[in-house]
Amino acid sequence: MLLVAVLFAVVALAVGAPAARGGGGSGPSPPFVNKGTVHVGVGEVAYIESPNYPNNYPTWQVTGWTLTAPRGHVLVINAEAFEVEGTTTPWYNDWLGFWELSAYTASYGRDGVTGPQNLRTQTNSVFVKFESDRSVTFSGFRLRIETAPQ
Repeated sequence: MLLVAVLFAVVALAVGAPAARGGGGSGPSPPFVNKGTVHVGVGEVAYIESPNYPNNYPTWQVTGWTLTAPRGHVLVINAEAFEVEGTTTPWYNDWLGFWELSAYTASYGRDGVTGPQNLRTQTNSVFVKFESDRSVTFSGFRLRIETAPQ
């Protein structure tokens, strides 16, 4: 059953299914911008921001980051600023999601203004994905990332 679910997800991404892409409709997926890995050491603070922050982020783009902490530590993520296009339908419009060890952790953006507060990961690594659709844009977000003992 797990293999079927994984294959469905891969096929959905490959054909650009609306639920996999966000933003609805048909056609190609938005371009992906890999921002790389951000390592946060013990006692350090790191920040990630939506593209062009504090100015409006671009339409039709997917941006990804991998955040890591030293072994024995987790990441604590707080939004210092958060303004994206809100929605009443999951995975449409603009959204911010977090995944750990191939498991979905949390998403933000449905109301357009509530970002993560004290989001504590279960592991020392998380993938962060921000996706904007083809319509309106806002100033986006600035996330503060710190470490804490596991």
